[in-house]
Parts: sequence; structure tokens; C-alpha cells
Amino acid sequence: MPWLIQALPQQFQSYFDSADSHTVVLWFDPEREYEALLPHLAAVTLWRYDGSLLRLRYRLRGRAAGEKTVVYLPMRPEDAEVLRPFFATSLPFTDRFYKFLRRQGLDFPDDSQVAHELRALLPRLAARSVSKGREFWTYNLANLERARETLIGSFDDALLRFLAGPATESLIGALEERTLCCQHPAFVYKRRLFCLILHDRLFACLAHLVTIPMPFPRPNYTP
Repeated sequence: MPWLIQALPQQFQSYFDSADSHTVVLWFDPEREYEALLPHLAAVTLWRYDGSLLRLRYRLRGRAAGEKTVVYLPMRPEDAEVLRPFFATSLPFTDRFYKFLRRQGLDFPDDSQVAHELRALLPRLAARSVSKGREFWTYNLANLERARETLIGSFDDALLRFLAGPATESLIGALEERTLCCQHPAFVYKRRLFCLILHDRLFACLAHLVTIPMPFPRPNYTP
């Protein structure tokens, strides 16, 4: 069952069901952590910010009585002053993604640094989770390395595929996730091997993609 894209509408529906006057949720997401999920939330009437708060205000005033609406706003509440007349009569949903997951009973590692790094991966994990159940989150939140491998695959496997043949595209694609690769422990000690075996053009690509400093000089290489 697609757990996450059911859990979010249920969160909003519980507010709508609590009183007849509860008809609007103002969903503030300044970091756009939930954005990848929006196309999949068919269970709610969802309005997305299209660049004009005045247009949204006009639509909210003109909607049918009792129509239940979730308004997605990729901004902070203080940046949506035009909608302030609706603040008192709406539910402002401001939970960061990790807080929402905690409210759903999911646990993060006790190590604060590991938990912080996991939180940075949550939007990408959300995009991968749309067709998956709760166990997807239980598995990936338990271990930082699991979450990274879910997103970029096994670093060792990518290296072996490259060494086994000329298909370097998948390796480059993995390296383009540079934010993750730069943090991957395996990458630190395998940089030297890459520098020794890669073609000069691929080396230039790596130098552009990988922003961590190289502790050794670029090797002389004649193709």
C-alpha cells in the first residue's frame, strides 16, 4: 500500500471531519520537502501556489460553501500576509517532513548527527516512496547507509560495473548525486583508484562533480 500518500490526506481529513467549519488547510512548505508528493495526492482537493497570492485569495473567497480545500504554499506563513484573513479559520499545516514522520510513529536514530543527515535525505526518499508501504520508511530511517544506498545504489557495485566494461553512464549518473557521494565513506578511499583509471575527460567531469578537495595531484595520463 502507498503509505505516505495515504497518511498525508488522512492528516488533513481528520481536521475537516472535526467540525463543519473546518474547510481549508494552508499547507506551508518553505523548503519544498513535500513537493514531489503533490502529483500523487488525488484524495484531496489540492490547490498549488502559482505565483500569485492574490489569485489564491480570490479563489478561496469564491469557492463553494463547505468545499474542503488544501492550499499548498512553498513559503513561510509570514510570507503569505495576503492570506492572513484565512489564518484564523483555517488549519495552518507547518510540520517539517521529519516532524510529520515522527507524528506517524516513525523513529529516527538516537545519534543527532546521523538523524540530521537523514533529515536532509527525506525529500528524495519521499519521491522514491510514493508506491511503497510504511516498511520502506522503517527500513531507511533505521540506518543512514541504507538510505543512501536506496537513493544512489551500492557504490561498490557502480565501481565494479565500470571496471567490467565501457558502460560509464551509470557511474556518472551516480556521481551526479554529489551531495550524497561526497558524504559516502567509500568514496574517500576510492578517489585515488578513479583518478588512476579514468580517461582524461572523465577525470575532468569528476573534478567538476565532486567538490571535496583531492589530497593528491592529478596523475599524468597519456591515452
